Amino acid sequence: MARVVGMSTGPAGLSRSGVGVMPSPAGEPARGRVLREAILIALGVGLVYTAWSLSPLLLAGAFQDDGTYLALGKAIASGAGYRSIYLPGAPVEVKYPPGLPLLLAALWSAGGTLELVRRLAVWLDVGAVALSAGLIWAYGRRRLAPLPLACLAIVPLLLDAAVQYGTLVIAEPYYLLGWAACLCLIPGLMGARAGPRLARAALLGLVLAATTLFRTQGLVLVAAIVFGLALQRAGTLTLLAVAAAALVPLLAWIVIQRHMLGMGPRATQLDERSYLSFLSDGITPAAIGANAREYLTVFSAYLSRWRPVGGAAFLLFLLLALVGSVREAQRDPVLVASVLGNLGLLLVWPFSQDRLLVDILPFAGLLAAAAVRGMGRGGRLPRMACSALLLLAACAVLVRQVAIQRGARQALVRGTDPGMFTPSYMLPANSRAIYAISRWVLTHTSLQDRLLVSDHTGVYLYTARQAVTSGPVQNASTFSTPHRPGEYVASSIVTDGVTVVVLDNLHAPAARDIAALQRRCPGSLVYAGNAGVGTLPMFYRVRPLDACLAALVK
Repeated sequence: MARVVGMSTGPAGLSRSGVGVMPSPAGEPARGRVLREAILIALGVGLVYTAWSLSPLLLAGAFQDDGTYLALGKAIASGAGYRSIYLPGAPVEVKYPPGLPLLLAALWSAGGTLELVRRLAVWLDVGAVALSAGLIWAYGRRRLAPLPLACLAIVPLLLDAAVQYGTLVIAEPYYLLGWAACLCLIPGLMGARAGPRLARAALLGLVLAATTLFRTQGLVLVAAIVFGLALQRAGTLTLLAVAAAALVPLLAWIVIQRHMLGMGPRATQLDERSYLSFLSDGITPAAIGANAREYLTVFSAYLSRWRPVGGAAFLLFLLLALVGSVREAQRDPVLVASVLGNLGLLLVWPFSQDRLLVDILPFAGLLAAAAVRGMGRGGRLPRMACSALLLLAACAVLVRQVAIQRGARQALVRGTDPGMFTPSYMLPANSRAIYAISRWVLTHTSLQDRLLVSDHTGVYLYTARQAVTSGPVQNASTFSTPHRPGEYVASSIVTDGVTVVVLDNLHAPAARDIAALQRRCPGSLVYAGNAGVGTLPMFYRVRPLDACLAALVK
């Protein structure tokens, strides 16, 4: 049987709306049914990720962050310490937390090769996302019916971007898992007696700590969950237990990191700063507006071929999530606070990336599903119409994902622009560049050479040549490379000892810098050839002891 709040019930314990079912906490059959459903959802999502992922076709470093994590894991396993061994001087790493690198170090220590470690890590990714899907389903089914839950909370996990990012060697799958696990722990915590409650509170805090040690964004999750528990009147001791268990491991890591930094050296590149330091650049309304427009543009294309339709669908989804947050503010303040907290961070972050929103969408979908609870109360026909609209929209979105990957594949074969940003195009294109550049570098350089190249972590993993990026992340409002043409490449040469400059994109900032250096310091860069696959990538040798470059940096 099932219990429904504020609604009459029909056959089989369903509400008249068909979407307002809340399984009874005391009903063992209901819990068993939800468990079976969650297992099926997890298996289904895992199969989709396995079949739809492009990871088997990619090289390590195709996304850059994945190469960074693999290199950090290799550094730990080899005894070099927590250092960015892909950068000149192998400085202490301050940007990425240690959770994923330590996991990868275990795989490296087991005797894994680069490709074996990468493949094993991808399988762990698939397992993490599949388990997350099962937990999200189990959490939502406490008071949501299957159709809105599937359409609004599970379908976002099946976006092509979610699949491709979720099967890279990056921390997003573990953040998704940690967030879902925390939500599932809270009902048991709130229903426990005093003694067991403190133990469960400590467990929740440790899960939060582990999540944050995989991804710094977990700090927002810690604050949101403690705040939500306070609104639920969890009790002072419970809140202290959660906070202490979450923060003590993080403080311990800060102490360890500061000790390592004392031994130095530190990275000189702007991209290698701590994530937390990015916010010190300042937050402006212009940056928030730019981020909002960027996410709307990108996700409009993900949802529909017709951008206005996709934009309307995306805005409707966000509106439903907002309505759901109002409806759930008292009943589930933890979910509301965690979603709004993560969305807020997303808007103020100095630069936008679609992957940063992908992890939030399933949890926002829980709120959106709560917003449509009780739809179609006017009778059978309105109920069927609402259900049909939800199902039709979900099917249209899934069909769109097939079209996105097919279009990206065709664009790669034809050498044309896919017409939209999609990781299904970007990741294979980067892999091609890494292959071509690495092949030339292995033939024409030595281990003493230092490179400036866009996919620097991937090139390092395949050539062992230390490198700095030629395309640092930037946002015009807050975080940017030096403004004077030529200064970034010149400073990399002077400060980091770069001896080979690689140009693989005529629209990248490095192209402008190379052109400026050739005008202002003729002969400082000597053309050394290309990779033999067309005009790009091109390689330039740096003339030793070039006084003009040194003067430009000053």
